[in-house]
Amino acid sequence: MNIQPTFSQSVEWKDNYIQLLNQQALPERTEYLKLTSIEEVYDSIVTLKVTEERDIRVTAAFGLALAALAYPACDLEEWRAQLKADRDYLEKSNPTVNKLSSCLDRMMQSITDAKTINEAKTDLIHEAIKIQIQEENE
Repeated sequence: MNIQPTFSQSVEWKDNYIQLLNQQALPERTEYLKLTSIEEVYDSIVTLKVTEERDIRVTAAFGLALAALAYPACDLEEWRAQLKADRDYLEKSNPTVNKLSSCLDRMMQSITDAKTINEAKTDLIHEAIKIQIQEENE
């Protein structure tokens, strides 16, 4: 009997990394990847380790939040500029995915009112979780 993991098991936020079900390993084995950088997130999308469109959107949203955690200390505007560059980078990972651009735009919009970098980081994580919940319910 082959049991497919549920959506929530495919992509999961873990305090400082993303746990991703490697779609390439299925159905022979269940293998989870530990993504710790935006480059690993990008690679997982480009190399089809994540294939479902909704999983790609959630992975990209979490990837943007993950990237933001790693930025060196700077002022808020520099931080936002780096985030915008990473948003554009992730969008290029699979531009054919329906709503990927709007998902990443939503992440950027979530930090519009942030007054500090820490507030913005928290807002990004919360927004990515909201995106995952919305994707699970659609």
